[in-house]
Amino acid sequence: MSSTPCIDLFKGSPATALLPTQRLSDAAVSALSKPEVTVTGLDYGPDEGHLPLRTHLAEWLTGYYKPSQPIQADRICITGGASQNLSSILQVFTDPSQTRYIWMPQASYHLGFRIFEDAGFYRKLRAVPEDEEGMDVEFLERALASDEAVAERGEGYKRPERYRKIFKHVIYCVPNFSNPTGATMSLRRREALVRLARKFNALVICDDVYDFLHWSAAHSPDSGNSWGPILPRVLDLDRTLDGGPRDIFGNVVSNNTFSKIVAPGCRVGWAEGEPQLVYGLSQV
Repeated sequence: MSSTPCIDLFKGSPATALLPTQRLSDAAVSALSKPEVTVTGLDYGPDEGHLPLRTHLAEWLTGYYKPSQPIQADRICITGGASQNLSSILQVFTDPSQTRYIWMPQASYHLGFRIFEDAGFYRKLRAVPEDEEGMDVEFLERALASDEAVAERGEGYKRPERYRKIFKHVIYCVPNFSNPTGATMSLRRREALVRLARKFNALVICDDVYDFLHWSAAHSPDSGNSWGPILPRVLDLDRTLDGGPRDIFGNVVSNNTFSKIVAPGCRVGWAEGEPQLVYGLSQV
């Protein structure tokens, strides 16, 4: 029998040697020794999350993505991780009696199915083919147009609130390194997706959890800092494309997590979007 150790790829768990135990311990001791952190950080705080955390996160994301406009703290909401936040997004911005369908890549993140079904969308999940450019937006447009011709919206179950907008459709995607295909959506498809979402009153939920896990083919200790985004995010395109968002909520939300870059057990993440959408999400 071979003595070669088994590498379990089922969950995509990091090697235990990569878990930053000592660094997290040092950071916790340092942070909890400062009254300006403990007094505000351990209290209830703002609904959107600890402001200094959101401010630093906004600065870090601005430095990484380099969008045409700096990212401000009011565009960020701290969450319990990407999976938990996917459920929260559906809770605030969808209503099974009014939201027609969830559109997702034909091969999708397996835990997403249960989350969508638990939100009331059992039998309302629709597959979209993918190719080398990612999600087939042309197919999606035809499907949305076909549904538009017959769609009827029932009376909503949820009470109208100023922080809430019920979208007619949800489009779920992983623009970079889609799970499980590994496909990355092309720039032209990203732009088409934003225009499509605006046209059909859809919310695009981008799982951007793999954005920070890429290196150039020529990466080496001597190659300098080549770390950066592959393409503009769908969210950043929604901020600027054709004059920017059509209303105060926008049509795209970026769902992200520290699980992939710190440790899965952190169970901490963030959502980014238009300030009104972020505020609405914080009310869950």
